[in-house]
Amino acid sequence: MPDNDTMAQFYRFGHEYFAEHNYRRYEISSFAKDGAKSRHNIRYWTNVPYLALGPGAHGYNGEHRYALVSDTEAYVDSLLKKKQRPLTWDRLTDRDRVLEDVMLALRTTEGLDITRFRKRHGRSPEEVFVPSEYKKLIDSGHLLAENRRLRLTEDSLALADEIIARLVV
Repeated sequence: MPDNDTMAQFYRFGHEYFAEHNYRRYEISSFAKDGAKSRHNIRYWTNVPYLALGPGAHGYNGEHRYALVSDTEAYVDSLLKKKQRPLTWDRLTDRDRVLEDVMLALRTTEGLDITRFRKRHGRSPEEVFVPSEYKKLIDSGHLLAENRRLRLTEDSLALADEIIARLVV
């Protein structure tokens, strides 16, 4: 793998290339022309339910994630003989749901909807963030709070994983 500086150059080059060709970024690694965003992937990033169909598929019912068995033979066998989908559940804790909402939303250019977060979790994002890190990120301009949303700046999207890890521990 290339070193981090080289990877950052590739990342910047890709962003510039897409911008020059009228693609807009809407998620860290996703660009589209107006009206052509992936509706499928947006469901993941906005943390809304989606259905899993077929071997190896993953789904989300709004509270828990689940996965269907990957082995096609076992999948079909379970459907035919047991009349049930062979799946395993990933029980998410409250903390897991908070972390996922923050992580998924901050990967997008729209960012985290504070009102939606409060309705879903009964508290504001600021109440779950590490206060000193939140202040540093706001003061440094990496994290913007505007129009009832929190979002990373364009340049900060490349640092999203590190920023999110600092915000929510």
